[in-house]
Amino acid sequence: MRILLLVVLLTACATPAAAETVRTFSREFEAAELRSLRLSVPVGAVEIRAGSSEQVVVDVRLRCDRGDDRCAEYAEKIELDHRERSHELRLEFDGPRHWDDDNDLSIEVQLEVPASLELELDLGVGDVQVFDVENHVAVDVGVGQVEVRMREELVRSVDLEVGIGDATMSPRSSRSRSRSFLGEDIRWRDGEGHARIAVDVGVGEVDVRLR
Repeated sequence: MRILLLVVLLTACATPAAAETVRTFSREFEAAELRSLRLSVPVGAVEIRAGSSEQVVVDVRLRCDRGDDRCAEYAEKIELDHRERSHELRLEFDGPRHWDDDNDLSIEVQLEVPASLELELDLGVGDVQVFDVENHVAVDVGVGQVEVRMREELVRSVDLEVGIGDATMSPRSSRSRSRSFLGEDIRWRDGEGHARIAVDVGVGEVDVRLR
């Protein structure tokens, strides 16, 4: 029953198969003085990978249901707002009034960041993937899936919480798992590194692999 409920909820919130790209754009931000990055996305997908430069590179793809003219009009007016304060870069999307209530619009974001940046991500509905960064990672997703890949030697602790769904962690989840009726929590504090991984998902799945 738990698995069936999870599949129904994720399918209902997934990007429609008929969605098409209506707009793309890119932004670059100097990161030499940055310590952290905060990103907020209402609906869509986020992929973050560690890069080799001192820049944050953001590639954005806006997708709509095929033939939805209102969604396409919203997409043309959406901007990526950025604020930098106290060595922190904050990124969030802004557009016409109530644009983020349009279920036909999704935002796909690919970021290349310096590996040393601390990351904080907030996604309403969708998927998050984080690969090969070297500092703290905090992810909050309402409905969706989260995947994190890091080197185990860099990590001190992992905290995973899923309200409805599943959480997995390797190679040490067997010693740190607790299961409730619908959700699952994982707490691990035995790492020798410095980075903290914290993921909170309302409905969905989390998979953290330390390599």
